[in-house]
Amino acid sequence: MNENRRSALRKELRVRRSELSSEVQRQNAAAVRDHLIGTKILERHGRVACYWATGSELDLKPTIEYLQSKGIEVLLPVISDRDMWFAPYVNQSNMVPNAHGILEPIDSKKSTLSSDDLILVPLVGYTQAGDRLGQGGGYYDRFLKGLSNRLAVGVAHSVQLTHEFTPDERDERLDAVVTENGLQTFSVSLAEI
Repeated sequence: MNENRRSALRKELRVRRSELSSEVQRQNAAAVRDHLIGTKILERHGRVACYWATGSELDLKPTIEYLQSKGIEVLLPVISDRDMWFAPYVNQSNMVPNAHGILEPIDSKKSTLSSDDLILVPLVGYTQAGDRLGQGGGYYDRFLKGLSNRLAVGVAHSVQLTHEFTPDERDERLDAVVTENGLQTFSVSLAEI
């Protein structure tokens, strides 16, 4: 898929996502939290790498609050130049905007992720096969490519499903996607998650 088509598809999917009312967005965020709780996926992992939603991305704050209430460590991404790593999240007052305007932890001490950790990944679009269309910076693709035995679960509103995206060698496939409609696995069984 050429870059112009990728850009057009990103724009189209962002519009779809942004057309959701704030009430639907709030309901979807709560539903995603409930699906993650219901599958017990959150408690099976030592730490959970999340993201801080911007714009109309599915908001993980309800999930983050649940994780913290259970004493499960939450990590958030930190971006520097073309590099991305994860650092512990304490609370929102301990965050600063990065060069892209996305909040990230002030204490950006790198945490090395292991196969015991779960990675909840933002996306612009996803396919029924688990292919992920990201924002376009390649941060998550490069990060995921460098991890072995990782468990990457995309987080989205169901309106972000697309049949038009064709991945290339840069794109890292997801192990599962969770939306307000539930968790769909691709490369693993639900029991393995």
